[in-house]
Amino acid sequence: MRSRRLADEEVASGITDGPSWVPFEKGDSSGDDGGAAKWRRENPIVIDWSPEAVELLRTRAVSGVSYRRPRIQNEHLWGKSGVTFNSTASYLRTRAVPEGGIFGHKTPVIRPAVAWLAPESLLALLNAPTLDFVLRTFLGSRMQIEIGDIRRLPLPVLTADQASTLEALGRRAIAAKETLDAGTDGDSLDVIEAELDAYTRDLYGVAADAHLWVVR
Repeated sequence: MRSRRLADEEVASGITDGPSWVPFEKGDSSGDDGGAAKWRRENPIVIDWSPEAVELLRTRAVSGVSYRRPRIQNEHLWGKSGVTFNSTASYLRTRAVPEGGIFGHKTPVIRPAVAWLAPESLLALLNAPTLDFVLRTFLGSRMQIEIGDIRRLPLPVLTADQASTLEALGRRAIAAKETLDAGTDGDSLDVIEAELDAYTRDLYGVAADAHLWVVR
């Protein structure tokens, strides 16, 4: 399976050199409560991205027949790492997407567009209770999260120290989730998430004892 970023020509026409199977992101239910995984997951789904498979995909996409016609959108983000989430969910739980993956419209991948915001920093912000509260209270519905809702979330312009702290929290949480999934000892994910909650409340001016309650 390919595990590196795809070049533009590989996204457009398929992989001609080396493994042609790549990760495919779909909705996830591997969380402890049957919901989406948070921070990371072992993705068992792959898709054939050989030239022959991509040609068939694109032929179907322009076909006048609706049966098995794929919906192609946000192609410029295919094959790149980023952050994704389940669009049908009661909680905003984001997880990292590795390099080289393709995604469907139900699990859109988002990437920071500014140099000062690393993917791990964005992942940490979106997994903070404060952002989940803002989304559920002011933007999204109870069970549906649209990409437009995510785009309207207010993200602070971070200082270098703030960006570094959030990136470190994101990396620590990913590593802790990986050891937890493997059943081995490591840093406590609960402790890291508590630290993230406190840090982001301070960023957004939310009191430490404020109860961020929303309808689920």
